[in-house]
Amino acid sequence: MNGKAWWIAAALLLAAMGVAMVTAALGENQTWDEGVHLVSGYTDLVLGAHRLNREHPPLAKYLAALPLLALDLRLPLEHESWRKGDAVLFGAVFLYRNEAPPDTMLLLARLPMIGLALLLGAVLALWAKRRFGPVAGLAALFFYTTDPNFIAHGHYVASDVAAAFTVFLAVAAWERWLERRGRGALALAGLAVGLALTAKFSTLFLLGLLPALSLAYWKRRPERFSWRSFAGTHLAAAALALVTLAAAYGPATWRTIVRGEAAPLAVYARQQNLVSRTLRWAGETMHLPAHPYLLGLNIVAAHIERGHPAYLLGEVSKEGRWLYFPVAFAVKTPTALLLLLGAGVWLGLSWLRARRRDAVPFAWFALLIPPLAYFALAMAGNLNLGLRHILPVYPFLYAAAGAAFAKLARGRAWVLAALLLGLQVAETTRIHPHHLAFFNTVSGGPAAGPRYLADSNIDWGQAVKHLAAWKRARGLDDLVVSYFGVTDLNYYLGKHRVLEEVCADCRIGEIDSVVAVSVTNLLGVYRDSPALAWLRKRRPDARIDWAIYVYDLRKDRGGE
Repeated sequence: MNGKAWWIAAALLLAAMGVAMVTAALGENQTWDEGVHLVSGYTDLVLGAHRLNREHPPLAKYLAALPLLALDLRLPLEHESWRKGDAVLFGAVFLYRNEAPPDTMLLLARLPMIGLALLLGAVLALWAKRRFGPVAGLAALFFYTTDPNFIAHGHYVASDVAAAFTVFLAVAAWERWLERRGRGALALAGLAVGLALTAKFSTLFLLGLLPALSLAYWKRRPERFSWRSFAGTHLAAAALALVTLAAAYGPATWRTIVRGEAAPLAVYARQQNLVSRTLRWAGETMHLPAHPYLLGLNIVAAHIERGHPAYLLGEVSKEGRWLYFPVAFAVKTPTALLLLLGAGVWLGLSWLRARRRDAVPFAWFALLIPPLAYFALAMAGNLNLGLRHILPVYPFLYAAAGAAFAKLARGRAWVLAALLLGLQVAETTRIHPHHLAFFNTVSGGPAAGPRYLADSNIDWGQAVKHLAAWKRARGLDDLVVSYFGVTDLNYYLGKHRVLEEVCADCRIGEIDSVVAVSVTNLLGVYRDSPALAWLRKRRPDARIDWAIYVYDLRKDRGGE
């Protein structure tokens, strides 16, 4: 494949993914987290406050909020939710009681997220092309741009794709520096690590992973290693990363570190977990101020300690379960990618049997160690909040799958390679534009999704606009709703009643109406209702985006 054809093919794949994401973004209302991320990013930019949603660093929030600065928007600082620091309610007030329509605000905020997802695809393709050849690079890009999981999360205002992009960028830049050396490559690597730290707190694993990659590289090239060089270069990269992180917080960094206006960190770090105790010790020993990043890290540690309700295989638990992410990976990863990864393992073992292990290219270490480390940490954690929490492992897997695909395509297995492409396209086309609810063919598809998972794996509150269209198409005057989300239902649905108010103590079978229930509520993830337990045994009359189940309980239509 010549260079021009490669670039055209890559551009077409990215364009197709962009169209799919924009189409989905136009059809969906806000998810649970989007209002929180958006309003906290906007207040950070306008006020320099960093007061809301400290549990997430600012990179994705900044990107989403930047286009809104062009609008004449009002921050409802007089609302009690601002005084109480209630980011969920404040985000809803900001979206639905402002000068611009909420759909306009949300689309503008989602566009930078879409751009970030496309940039990740470009970086992935170029890295795989450079390391494994043009066919591998294009194949990696194909499987990325047609993965429903990234099409879904790539158009949401959230930190998950930002974490996936910056982790991959940091590892790729670090590997490039190890191979090429030089101050410029080191500076780029340090900057990339700093960007990763501003994306999500889980990216802190890079601070241990990257030095480990360095030692693995220098073990293979001992003539290039010295402890003095190791310490100096890594301290320089760490310093640049910290400067990048501090700069991202802008005025807050100036107030807390330069002007000393913040309270001591030890005042806030009072929880009895390892992170909080470490922060308290560091605060007392080094007299650290309560910088928003450190406060956010403390909040995340407390959240991990107390756990979060999660649904897995028919059971709800607040304790993290090691099986959660392996199951999520198995049922939500496209079937073609699973098969290619299996083929890649087989090819890799065959290659090792034929050659010496020390002849394995270092790029494979950079490709396999980071996702394995991240996946292991996710399994050991206490927050089972959806496949989105392990999105950073996927770019590495796409690159590995691209290399395996290139090997298959060159040999006699090219028919199998072509079938894998067709399978990927078929699964993605079948779920469009409801990508969030994707489950692979092996698991039974989206209809079988509630057997395995819930919440942001299926229903993140995103399907209200399509429910409203369904209601209008059938001329319904009334609708009883049990909704999981923070969208203003009055704005989209018009007349409706809330199930929990209509049927607080009654049997739901006594309701003479059409009932729409979010899957997350139906499965009892955050609240279990006897009324909803009755509905679980009944087949829904319609499924809206696979996220909201509709039951026609009208007496004159045969409802029970």
